[in-house]
Amino acid sequence: LDIEIFSKMNGLLKTKTSLLKQNTENNNSELRLTDEKIQMQEQHLSETRGQLDEHINQSDVKIAQTECEIGALESSIEELETELAELAILTEPHADQRKLLRQFMSFRDQIEKRLRKIQKDLSFFETTDNCPVCSQEITEDFKAKKQTEKQQLIFQLQDGIDKLGPKITNTETRISAIETIQQQVLETQNRCADRRSTVQAKKEYIAALRAENILLQSRRGVQESGEQRMLELQRQLVELEETAASQEDEKRYQEIVGAYLRDTGIKSMVIQKYLPIMNKLINKYLAALDFFVSF
Repeated sequence: LDIEIFSKMNGLLKTKTSLLKQNTENNNSELRLTDEKIQMQEQHLSETRGQLDEHINQSDVKIAQTECEIGALESSIEELETELAELAILTEPHADQRKLLRQFMSFRDQIEKRLRKIQKDLSFFETTDNCPVCSQEITEDFKAKKQTEKQQLIFQLQDGIDKLGPKITNTETRISAIETIQQQVLETQNRCADRRSTVQAKKEYIAALRAENILLQSRRGVQESGEQRMLELQRQLVELEETAASQEDEKRYQEIVGAYLRDTGIKSMVIQKYLPIMNKLINKYLAALDFFVSF
């Protein structure tokens, strides 16, 4: 029985134990590093995912609110357009009223011009006794007749002027009312234009928000690649943990084997058990050879 075999086996075991220790340290270091990477990746993904989702949700809320505002503005624009159509009907006779006013004013000017001439003629017959052209005397009967005619014409013309007055006043009142309505039309058109501009601006704002959401969605694709990286790290972590468990088992096995291969282990058991037997046999064979030596 070669007792030295146990010493050789113990030397090989020490070599394997040293190699296992180094491999275990390397695996544990890689395990810690991978675990830290996973924690950092989880934190980054969580923060990024939360920020992306929050930003997209905020954009969706803004889009919905802006669409509601656009709907309200478009409804008000329709109301203003209806109001404009109604006002346009009221302003249609404006040109006719202007024309009618000019006619009334022209009639009054003509009447007043004729009235001034007749009043001048009346004054002539009232103050003149002789004809300024032929110096012939104007008789009282003729003067009275002419004065009567002129006074009648003056009365008729003045009556015409008096009748034209209310017509001119009424026409001017209608024109003034129409011009007030036209001012309302202008103001309504301005409000309508302002609201159309606001609607267009809000539509552009919605387009910008949707474009931004598309960009954020594309960033989610980048995040998905980060999640793939996370899965890969988790797979590596599982492999490293399995390796660590296997190395721990191997360490326990080597500790058990080492305990057996030490001097107090199998070697001691072999010596204690087999050495007396061997000594007995040796003494037996030496006695047979008449060589008495005790071992």
